[in-house]
Amino acid sequence: MEISVFNTLVMELYSLCSRQESLPYFLSQLSKYYGCRSIGVHIVDRENYHVVCEAVPDDAGEDELQRYAAHFGQLKPYLDNLKGIERRAVAGQLYLFRDNRLLPMESASAVLHGTGNSPEVIDLLFREDGYIVHMVICCPENAQPSYERLMDSSLLLLPHVQQAFKIYHTIEQLKNYSVGFEQAMHKLNSGILLFDGNATLVYQNRKARTILASTHVLSIISGKMVGPSSGTTQDLARLIRSAVEQGKQGSQKASGMTLRMGDGHDQGVAVIAIALHPHIHSAFTEETGVYAAVMISTGGAGSGLEPDLLQLLYGLTPAEANLAIGLSDGSSMERYASEARISLHTARGYLKLVFQKTYTSRQAELVALLRSIPVVIH
Repeated sequence: MEISVFNTLVMELYSLCSRQESLPYFLSQLSKYYGCRSIGVHIVDRENYHVVCEAVPDDAGEDELQRYAAHFGQLKPYLDNLKGIERRAVAGQLYLFRDNRLLPMESASAVLHGTGNSPEVIDLLFREDGYIVHMVICCPENAQPSYERLMDSSLLLLPHVQQAFKIYHTIEQLKNYSVGFEQAMHKLNSGILLFDGNATLVYQNRKARTILASTHVLSIISGKMVGPSSGTTQDLARLIRSAVEQGKQGSQKASGMTLRMGDGHDQGVAVIAIALHPHIHSAFTEETGVYAAVMISTGGAGSGLEPDLLQLLYGLTPAEANLAIGLSDGSSMERYASEARISLHTARGYLKLVFQKTYTSRQAELVALLRSIPVVIH
């Protein structure tokens, strides 16, 4: 077959990673390449032997559909026997399935050659990652594909099949991770915004969109955070860029600021930038990935934080955690010292340690940080 036909097959094969609806078209192209009447595919999950996919060409007639259903069904009661065979099987190796036997293609020539043994339908199996792929090849009447051609074609295509499966698995994993990630992010009571290596916004959760829609002091324009003045916008840009650069260096320092209009008509927004350090493979550029997370929240009710959470996040002692929560809820240093039955001097010593452990330097920054800590929405 011409190289252009093979190249078309390979292109269609990789397109299956993102467009499963193209599978019937690919099968019709593959049947032309093999020189057979049509090809169906039956994909089974190796873990539980559930059928993942059954597909045939769009132009398959009713008789062919029945033939495919029969051959797909023949494999199902035999799947349990594959457990023992799989321990000896080689991933990606092609096998002939016939008479409830699995024969390596190298030793199947006796079945595929000779007028007495020539099958009308050829069943091929191979294992790829978590799947068993069963291909049913319907041969032309009074003829069948050349055994040598079938072998050569399969050997050429199998490496691409393997790579396509790896890409498909990666995409499916990312889809699953994305669903879980979205659900977790939408359960937080703080707005979460993620920025890439160019300090450009790549994600915001539902709470972030709600806050941005209700405040006059913060906007997202073309992936950049914009404050109520040019000076504030520059400060925001520096805050995020600093977090991104720290993320690239492996730092986990957090910093923040509070945005206000100054006219008393807006409750303000606390902005906390946290450096992240993703694992970036050498195949990607440094800009790939998420290097900074920004939490935003509006002022209002108390934090609702538990001391245990602050001890876990920042390594605070119980006394330091209680002081931090008290300040976040509007308590004064004097009131905290009185309720804790300690001197004001000792309380100020606790506060100094809290500043060091939370990377803040002023009480307003500490309160903004604590009020931005995500709390699960029930």
